[in-house]
Amino acid sequence: MGDSIKKIVIKPSAPSELFVVIKNKGIYKTVDAGFNWQDLTESFSGYSLASNIYNLVLDPQRNNVLYLTSAYGLLRSDDDGNSWKSIKILVNPQALPVQDIAIDKNDYKIMYMSAGSKIYKSEDGGENWMVKSLNTGKNIELIRIDHKNPRVIFVGIHK
Repeated sequence: MGDSIKKIVIKPSAPSELFVVIKNKGIYKTVDAGFNWQDLTESFSGYSLASNIYNLVLDPQRNNVLYLTSAYGLLRSDDDGNSWKSIKILVNPQALPVQDIAIDKNDYKIMYMSAGSKIYKSEDGGENWMVKSLNTGKNIELIRIDHKNPRVIFVGIHK
């Protein structure tokens, strides 16, 4: 078989509901703690390269909203992964894929996204973006927000 799990996302409001990203395969969802699985991959098949998934993130305030970072760019689902829409970003994902996204747990409109060695910040739910370049030529693969002080973010850089 050779398929490996890349990410598991558990809904805090409903722990029997979870999403699993399978490397080079797609996203699967269960609502009964893993007894039955639904393949959600077809729901974003209209977006070229979206199956090359880097991360899947659940909105911390709106438990039915998911964000998918991929070689396509950034997608959002407002219905638990059943349908997706593209979020307009400042970078061409063909040149620099979107690696990660972090959402402020106190204000879902504040989000950070990484692509290449840049961090993109939106304060309006992804409608507009500001960019901050880091003094490195390396890719930012992880972004995390300090929930005690959401103005502080941490990044993980690929060596």
